[in-house]
Amino acid sequence: PRQTGPGPATARDATIDGNRLYVGQTDRLHILDLTDPTAPDSLGTYEGLSVMSGVYAEGDYVYIADQTHGIVVVNVADPSTPHRAGGYETEGDCRDVFKSDTTLCVADYYAFVTLTARSSGLSVDEDSGAPLPQTAELYQNYPNPFNPSTRIEYGLSSKSRVHLVIFDILGREV
Repeated sequence: PRQTGPGPATARDATIDGNRLYVGQTDRLHILDLTDPTAPDSLGTYEGLSVMSGVYAEGDYVYIADQTHGIVVVNVADPSTPHRAGGYETEGDCRDVFKSDTTLCVADYYAFVTLTARSSGLSVDEDSGAPLPQTAELYQNYPNPFNPSTRIEYGLSSKSRVHLVIFDILGREV
């Protein structure tokens, strides 16, 4: 058989959906046509990953576990021009992803995360690229508050205006 796309030493993960093979390298995803498995043809490439570690494909979407950016959702309806459809930032080092019915399962270095998916794929807002949690969530800040600055993330079940007020340990507004 003829080799097309990345060599075995550079492939980090692969998955098949229909006649398409999705092969992930560290920083890109290769889309191959397997209509003739003895001579796969390249259909397109998605670049922009940091450290890809897992890939799962279903329909028009590919779900990529990226160790730096969490879950990256790529729309592959037109495999010649794949584009980012959304994502979900995990707590740490995202390792693998799998989708079953309406649940997206994410293996992160620090936790196992499940996300609810909609019938069109992951609950992704194509305009902003952000997944919508089922309830309001406030995540642990990073780094700790004793540093000169900290990052505070939150999730809402719908687009809303947010007013976040920070208080010190004595209850004074910062």
